[in-house]
Amino acid sequence: MPLLHYSNRLECLIVPLAQELEKRDPFDSAEIVVPNFSLEKWISLKLAQFQGIAANLRFITLEKAINEGLQKKLSGRFYALLKSETTQCLLLEVLRKKLKTSDPLWLPVRSYITPKTKLSPEAGEHRLYQLAGRLTHLFMEYELSRNDEILTHWLAGRNAFDQGPLGTESWQRELWSELFGPEGKVTRHNRSARQSKSVDFQPELYTLPQLCRLYSSESKQQNSILYSQSSNNKLKPLHIFGVSYLSSFHQKALTEQLANLRDIHVYTLNPCMEFWEDVQSFGESKAAARRSLEAERQRFEKYEVLSETEIEMGELFQDEEDNPFLQAWGRPGRENIKLLNQWSAWCFEPWFADADSSAAQTENSEKPQQSVLNQLQQDILFREPRRAEPLNLEQDESLVVLACANPRREVEAVASLIWDWIRRDPDLQLNECALIVHDMELYQHEIEQVFESIYNLPYHLIDGISGSASRLEDAANSLLGLCFTEYTRRDIFSLINNPCFLQKFDDTVSAGKNSYGEPLQIQQWLQWADELNVFYGIDRESQEEHGYLHLEHDIYHWEQAFQRLTLGEMVSAEEGNGIFSNGDQQIVPVDLAEEWSAEAARFMLIVRSLIADTRDLPKWKMCGKDWGRYLQTLLKTYLRPIEEADEEAFQNLLRNVLAFRDLDLGDESGPRQFSFSTIFEFFKQKQQSATVHRGHYLAEGVTVSSFKPMRPIPFKAVFLLGMGEGLFPTPYRRDNLDLRHIPVNLNPAVEGQAIRERRLGDVSVTERDRYMFLETLVSTRKHLVLSYVSRNDRTDDELNPSSIIQTLIDELDSGYLKAKYEIIRHPLKPYSLEYFPELSAEQIDFADNQNPASKTHYPNYDPAAFYQARAFRMRELFDQEFPSSGSSGGFQRISPDWLSPEVMLPITAGAFRIKATESVAVKQLSSVAFSRLRKFLESPLQSTAGHLLGLAEDEEDVSEKVDEPLVLVRLSEWLLLRKVWNMGLNVPAKGSQQKSHPEWQKLYRLQAQRMELQGEMPTGIFGEAMQIRHLRILKNWQKQLTAVLETDWNSLQKNLSQFYFGAVRKGKFNEGLTGTDRILPAVNIQKENPEPSDSENMYFKIQGETEWWYTDESGNRYVIYFSERESKDKAWLRHFLDVLVLLAVDIIPEGTQVTGLCITGEGKRKSRKIHLPSRQQAQDYLANLLQEMNTEHAAVLMPVESVLELAKENLTGADYNSRYTEWMDAKLNSSSENLGISSQYGPVKFLTDIAYPENPHQLMNRRFQLFFETVLV
Repeated sequence: MPLLHYSNRLECLIVPLAQELEKRDPFDSAEIVVPNFSLEKWISLKLAQFQGIAANLRFITLEKAINEGLQKKLSGRFYALLKSETTQCLLLEVLRKKLKTSDPLWLPVRSYITPKTKLSPEAGEHRLYQLAGRLTHLFMEYELSRNDEILTHWLAGRNAFDQGPLGTESWQRELWSELFGPEGKVTRHNRSARQSKSVDFQPELYTLPQLCRLYSSESKQQNSILYSQSSNNKLKPLHIFGVSYLSSFHQKALTEQLANLRDIHVYTLNPCMEFWEDVQSFGESKAAARRSLEAERQRFEKYEVLSETEIEMGELFQDEEDNPFLQAWGRPGRENIKLLNQWSAWCFEPWFADADSSAAQTENSEKPQQSVLNQLQQDILFREPRRAEPLNLEQDESLVVLACANPRREVEAVASLIWDWIRRDPDLQLNECALIVHDMELYQHEIEQVFESIYNLPYHLIDGISGSASRLEDAANSLLGLCFTEYTRRDIFSLINNPCFLQKFDDTVSAGKNSYGEPLQIQQWLQWADELNVFYGIDRESQEEHGYLHLEHDIYHWEQAFQRLTLGEMVSAEEGNGIFSNGDQQIVPVDLAEEWSAEAARFMLIVRSLIADTRDLPKWKMCGKDWGRYLQTLLKTYLRPIEEADEEAFQNLLRNVLAFRDLDLGDESGPRQFSFSTIFEFFKQKQQSATVHRGHYLAEGVTVSSFKPMRPIPFKAVFLLGMGEGLFPTPYRRDNLDLRHIPVNLNPAVEGQAIRERRLGDVSVTERDRYMFLETLVSTRKHLVLSYVSRNDRTDDELNPSSIIQTLIDELDSGYLKAKYEIIRHPLKPYSLEYFPELSAEQIDFADNQNPASKTHYPNYDPAAFYQARAFRMRELFDQEFPSSGSSGGFQRISPDWLSPEVMLPITAGAFRIKATESVAVKQLSSVAFSRLRKFLESPLQSTAGHLLGLAEDEEDVSEKVDEPLVLVRLSEWLLLRKVWNMGLNVPAKGSQQKSHPEWQKLYRLQAQRMELQGEMPTGIFGEAMQIRHLRILKNWQKQLTAVLETDWNSLQKNLSQFYFGAVRKGKFNEGLTGTDRILPAVNIQKENPEPSDSENMYFKIQGETEWWYTDESGNRYVIYFSERESKDKAWLRHFLDVLVLLAVDIIPEGTQVTGLCITGEGKRKSRKIHLPSRQQAQDYLANLLQEMNTEHAAVLMPVESVLELAKENLTGADYNSRYTEWMDAKLNSSSENLGISSQYGPVKFLTDIAYPENPHQLMNRRFQLFFETVLV
């Protein structure tokens, strides 16, 4: 029989384990069963401390120990354990066959897999896979805990509970019988395997419970050669350490099978040294009270304060003597101890130890009191009943409950508490602290951020996922799932941008100090994909398979992009519109620089090979072994871990795909052929169940883990996070497929109970969590901290703590503490003055007058929080000293203009980089575009912000662009119309026709076809609709312009021109210069300093292109702005700036008559006479405007719409300023879509945070007075 060792302290159990290990030969290995990796490391360390060395220790799982013990006694059989993946695969096959039948038994399953609502085949396959996985788990659980109660009946061909022919049990029994019945798939496979004489025959397949039954049946055959060895020749002892509870199968296997083969020593944590197997949980007390309510009514008549409801609940009995903590949380351990004691006829070795004698000195006591935590542990150890009178203990730091506003504040509070205890307690080390969270996915990021970035607190994760390992898993899922996508730009680059993918294709090879090759230029790849307009699809065939039937050309897919890149290196574009014809295919070669040829080749090679290796995966069918080999090669080809520490995660990936060979087992007809969708589902399932061990006990720093890996290792300080109501313990959810939840009728009734709802040893997830907390409670040595989120982040409603915390506080208040237990409620902000009483005189006085023992302690070791609190306190003191009164508005921000240079220098020297003095030659290189001048006048705020930040108005992630263009963006549409207009102006007259008009449709198609082949323009019906609209705009421009100028098209061609100052935009020369283009040097503007000083003169260059200009026979000038829609008043800024620039360079003589025209595509036009200023006025205005654009006060909130609207009211001075404030307030208080001002577009999003100009009227006069005098007279 097993030898039991009990203790309430895990370290005490090391002593008997070490004593047993000393009995073995030092060169023999000892087998130890442990529940987790961390406990394995802890045992090794403790044995080394106890014996001086820990060698020849083999840690295994309990299942492996049972299998190996039976395997040596069943050496005559060639078998393997039936894995869950194999069972799930067999179930999938059976389910597909059953669902094709019309049998009404499968109607519930069929309605779930293929409901009446529209469901894609992929979703239906996923549901089928999930159902098979769930049934696999249930069948395994039935074998472990309900073999006699359920499976024995199924094997006999009848239901155990539900006698209805169409119920849930009926179709589950049918599925189980198809696998494990007398003629089931697994049974037939095993029969064939035993009879097979082939060299490559497959092993028999058994689950572990089936193997134990096989051993029992064969052990009864006295003359069997399998048991020819002497019964005294036992195997080496087996040590089971730290297992909290066992299923009925494991208990039976150990006692009835394994105990006959080897000695078994069980070392288990027992929180109570007294007999506590009869302690009733709340549910059991309730049931017992209900059964005995009538019989015991007279017994409770003397307790007049109790109602029948309270008696029925079974929680408030006054004569109840059970320990409340064992009663509330200990049922799994109590039942496990009871079953263990039955093994050894209630004989065991006790190794119990009293609670630590650590105590807290109180102010009014002569001797130190027992800490609250130690008192609880002692009461549990001795099974002290619920106390009628409290012990009047003072609340101390041994048991702390924290209430925080959010998970980050939880981590911040705990980190500060750790630093505080480490500073105050020299016996406490960082590696003796453990932080345990219930939801690692929620808390890991917060822990890493707070511990590393804010507190620099050393720590190590036990079961968290490292960033690189997570990226490796994401890369594997993206790679294998690529074939189920449309190969969009996002799909490809989400994989390529993963660092685990790029590492494999990096051409950089180090050889000594030299490095060959260049790293891949991923940003350039992305730029090419954007320029080549790759959106979706591998090629034309792939696009049609996904339903893109509206495309008329080879566009938007990867293959056309690669062809354009290849042709860009091999051939030059043909004359005309630059379209290369290859048979029926038309391609526009890309303009590829020679230095990018090698990088383009790598780009095409990698993406093409990636597509070729994955695109046909859904069409293939192979056995599991072949799939494993191919996918292993695929992963090793494209992926690699970026850190050596994550090599284990990568090897785990490779093992998971090789494990697909297990899917081939169990079919007597040979290996099955699997589709890739099934294989991919199995791969994702394996990844979810995989565990990677990342640290171990007593490593450097605080141990961070979830509950399971750390149970029940002792620490001096334990911090439990996420202890909110409904979060911990895990709520119980009834599984409608689980037959174990069906109540069993008892006939006859047992002690008045007619049904049984559970079996002895059943442990729900809720009971599991409760017992894990009880183990943690008795294992913690000095400090136990429970933390929970006390506020809802959306509604700010108060949240309750876990039921465990509530039970704990209720018991502390009623039986232990002098005063009510006080939860420490942390402030919302880490810079609250409650953390830093030294910053507030009131806080210091309050702290001095309080009892230090009762003062709530709020430690905060974050320097940044202290600096914020100090600034916050300084602002409070400043407001007290200078309160707001009248119209002063209180304290306002100090303007830099109020400070002298002597004061500004020490303030800004450390915060701003002082630019080196530039020479005049360098300053002359400073250039400003026409468009920036106009945008500055339209919105100084957004123009200046965009220029300083280097941001465009609307930036987007080009890797996320997956939708084809249905309309042209505004800039591309304008460029297309301008190109077609320019071509029309340069079409020569035909013969003697003096009033010839260009063929707009032909010219438009010439340009639009190229853009369409490049993927820049909509195609199909969208392209046709856009063409109709654009042709209407071009014809309206022509019609209106010839009418207003009273000329014909030929005269217009000769006298219409456009000026280009400075550098010409990219691609202009490739398009070809026309007779209307005038190329001129940039305009040089100098701003001289009027007063002698050390300041140098400022130099600028203006470059860019003007609007269209027309000169008639009389020398009159027309400046023309073409637009698609009706132009607004701010469009006249274009005419205004054109006039000033041309005046400044003497292209327009003074006194010339100039008319401004706005021609729209809607058939409307506007005309205004322009009053030219003098040349000196134009030069001075431009110089002053450029100077203002480069001052620190340039970014002011003054949209041009406010200037134009208020100009109509003819206001002056203070009236203008107050009206401006009213106008802006009305605009900013309206909805965003109704703003209608230029300042709403740009980098600055929150306009209400921007101050108004100090003197809007003065600013308006300085910037717009000349504009009004010139254009808007």
